[in-house]
Amino acid sequence: MKERLAGKNVIVVGLPGAFTPTCSGQQVPGYLAAQDALKAKGIDEVVVVCINDGAVMNAWADDQGVGRDGVGTPINFLADPHGALVDAMGMRMNHEGPQHKFGQGRSKRYGAFFQDGVLKVLNVSEAEDDPAGDANPSSSLVENMLADMEKL
Repeated sequence: MKERLAGKNVIVVGLPGAFTPTCSGQQVPGYLAAQDALKAKGIDEVVVVCINDGAVMNAWADDQGVGRDGVGTPINFLADPHGALVDAMGMRMNHEGPQHKFGQGRSKRYGAFFQDGVLKVLNVSEAEDDPAGDANPSSSLVENMLADMEKL
């Protein structure tokens, strides 16, 4: 990931799981719809990462009409099957509810803007009664990311 961020403006979007309603219905479509605005802000790539295997992430990328790990569109899905990237960012969700439901570790719902590998914006959607940010994903949606980038 270090090489992927070097010398570029990249947004990393961490999501709890592929094919989930909030991820597939709001998060990804929002970034797709905002491609022109992201390009105008100088964004080179949006990387959507989940703790899922590559086959699941590729199927979800095809379903959402985005790229597969750097191939296809400026919005690309990246599998993190063991959660190495999620753990390196400190974004593993540890709440009992989602852990029980999914049966394995999951990423928190977040949006992170990196400028030449340096974290500039981090927005996490979570609450005590909504650890996955399903009920209120607003802080990690593209509109909030664009507004926060405007403040830089």
